[in-house]
Amino acid sequence: MSVDTFLAEYEQTTEPVFTREPGEVVPPCPYQRYYNGNVELHVERRNDAAEDPYIHLWFIGSHERGKGHGSAALTWLCDLADRHNVLLAGNADAKARTLRDMLNRKRTPGLNQAQLRGFYERHGFRFQLSDGTPTRTFFYREPKTAQPA
Repeated sequence: MSVDTFLAEYEQTTEPVFTREPGEVVPPCPYQRYYNGNVELHVERRNDAAEDPYIHLWFIGSHERGKGHGSAALTWLCDLADRHNVLLAGNADAKARTLRDMLNRKRTPGLNQAQLRGFYERHGFRFQLSDGTPTRTFFYREPKTAQPA
């Protein structure tokens, strides 16, 4: 299993991001996709020189906030990473907006920085650098491996 197989399953399970207007397609990133039709996910393969390839989680945002859709999507993404033995990393940014909000030039209130940190921590992410130094926004989650029987 690998980053490539992760991305292949990610693409098969999710839908391309559309503006939801007939005929309008937004092509900014092939991995900016919808999970269950209402949660925007934006991931990207990264390969720093000193590191193995990993998945960078740029954004996750639900169009129906407060109903658990974002949490379900992140649980699914973590399970997918576990199946493919892939590290997830990213930066928590409370100012990030869904593509729909950007196109409509509005801001739908979301989680604040502390809530966002708690959201990721509940899903097993750590807010620290590889040397253990705590960080405010950078997070990562190592894949959980299957326990031997």
